[in-house]
Parts: sequence; structure tokens; C-alpha cells
Amino acid sequence: MIQQLNAELQEWRDSLPSLLQPDAPTTRHGKRPPNINMYHVMYLRYAYFGSIMAIHSIFTHPWNSALFGFGQTTALRNCISISSHVVVNAARSIILDTDTIHVDVSTPIWLAFYFPLVSAINILIYVLKYPALPTASSDVALLDIATGHFSRLELASPDVALPFVREITRLARATVERVKKTAPSLGSVLGPDLPESSITPNFQNTTPPREDAIELYSDNWGTMFSSFNDDSLDGFTFDYQ
Repeated sequence: MIQQLNAELQEWRDSLPSLLQPDAPTTRHGKRPPNINMYHVMYLRYAYFGSIMAIHSIFTHPWNSALFGFGQTTALRNCISISSHVVVNAARSIILDTDTIHVDVSTPIWLAFYFPLVSAINILIYVLKYPALPTASSDVALLDIATGHFSRLELASPDVALPFVREITRLARATVERVKKTAPSLGSVLGPDLPESSITPNFQNTTPPREDAIELYSDNWGTMFSSFNDDSLDGFTFDYQ
């Protein structure tokens, strides 16, 4: 089902005009026809990358691990690895696009809050699972960018304070630094990450990283996300309006 949904999503992406292609650099910094609003371009991009994360996250979120039981097959582990890479690349793309967001009272909630937050969480999951990969440090830097974005959001609207992103960035950085100190050769065991050039990889043609990763168990996540409570979300409605 994931392969089918992913194939349909890629078919839709390929049908878009070149200017609106999600991975086209012109959608971020290039010139646009005067009849195309930047919010419309960003919505297509974020909806595309958000759909990738929605399709594949059933395999990547550690709190779903109980669905697959123990003694997972090699085929299932490969699916988890592939989906992990596809999800983190989509999340990276969204965080990189936050520099185009002008934050004020008219900024849509999906643009300023929802997609960047979901992306930050998915990058954190990837870093915690593969802390020794060569990309771990750059992913922590992306979380720093996400923290800066939410700081700008807080500056524009002090009621929207979200220390959660700052906290998960600190957690990711501490994890990567600890792994570097305690197991400097672990990166060679895990093997290299997938090419950074494949920001929107073809699901069927993606080679997963080795699955010799740190196991993430759902029992540990309640404490980690304790600062992210309902009070932090007062006034927000997570929809695409």
C-alpha cells in the first residue's frame, strides 16, 4: 500500500509545471509569475513533502513499533530503513524552506507551525536512530534552523512559545556528541547515509542504510515529549485551512 500511494504521489508531482515542482530551486528563490502567490507555491511543496511523511511514517515512528512485533524479517527492516530515509529527506526539505516564510499575523498555521513542527520531530527520530551517520551533525544544524524559525514565531506572537523544539534540538545534539565520544568508529559500522542529492528519492530505487541502528522503544517517548503538552497548543487548529 505504501508503494502504491508513493507511486501515485510521484505521478502527481511529475504532472506539475516545472515552476511548481517541489524540488525545483526556483520555487524558493527564483522569480515567479505575478499571478502565482508564494503561499500557493509553498502549500504545494509542503503538502507534497508532508504527504511523503504521512505515507511512510507508519514505518518510522518508534511508537508504532509494537504493530510489527519482535523478530522482524529482513524485508521489513529494509522497508523501515527506506521509509526512514524518505521521511527525513522530506523533513529536511521543509526545514530548509522555512527561510522563505514571512511570519506575521496573516501567516497560515500550516505554513508557520504545523509542517515545520512535524518535520523537526521526524529529523529528531532519524538522529536518535542513526546518531553516528555522517549526516547527523548537519541534521542537528537543521534542528537549529527549526529552533530559529520557532523563535521568530514566538517573537511575532509571544503567546506561541514552544520550548519543545529547543529541547529536542538539545537532545539531538547531546546524543550525537555522546556517540562521537564513546564510539568514534561506529559510523563505519553503520555505513554511509544515502546520497544527500536525492532529496525526493524514488521509493522503489532507494537503497536503505544499514539497520545496525540504536533501537528506539516506545516506552521511552513519554518522558521525552513531556514538555509538549496540550497547553502548548492552545489556540491552534491543525488543519490545512
